[in-house]
Amino acid sequence: MDIPYSNQYKYISSIPLDEVKHYYSIDSTHHMADQKFIKSITNKTNFFFYTLKNLPSLTFWGVKLEALSEDSCTVATKYSFRNTNPFKSMYFAALCGSGELATGLLVMAHVSDRGKWSMLVTSFQANFFKKATGKIRFHCNEGARLSEKLTEIEQSAESTGTIFLKCNAINQEGIEVAAFEVTWSLKVK
Repeated sequence: MDIPYSNQYKYISSIPLDEVKHYYSIDSTHHMADQKFIKSITNKTNFFFYTLKNLPSLTFWGVKLEALSEDSCTVATKYSFRNTNPFKSMYFAALCGSGELATGLLVMAHVSDRGKWSMLVTSFQANFFKKATGKIRFHCNEGARLSEKLTEIEQSAESTGTIFLKCNAINQEGIEVAAFEVTWSLKVK
């Protein structure tokens, strides 16, 4: 059913909760991402100061957060003098940092209201297919799988586990220029 964007919230609020739970397959073990964290970090000023304090190279390279939800994260950066290499394309470290950020923000959104967690990158694999010039978007769409894994970790005796998350880098023409697999080690503190 197509609902005009401006009216979709009015429509959703009129649906009985049981139907919403059935439609979205929500059960008692399903844990959604922290909406407070998402709202805060998607504020451009908050994101700028967060990266300036914690990940200053991303600020220098001009990495921007475009979208974050419980299902996915998209960050972007434009080719510029700040992230160039001698071959007139984007420096691989800027690409890798952006790919890691797309997966890391998704993890942070899912763990931020689940108590204290530690998270650490334990493995990183990158494949480069084409020169990265222009605006590059980095997409990680693994929120559902991540949520399941976090629930599994919470219910395990060790309270620890790893998950690898995929991220694709797409240029303005819709061509994949790179792909990343980031392995996160996660532990409930």
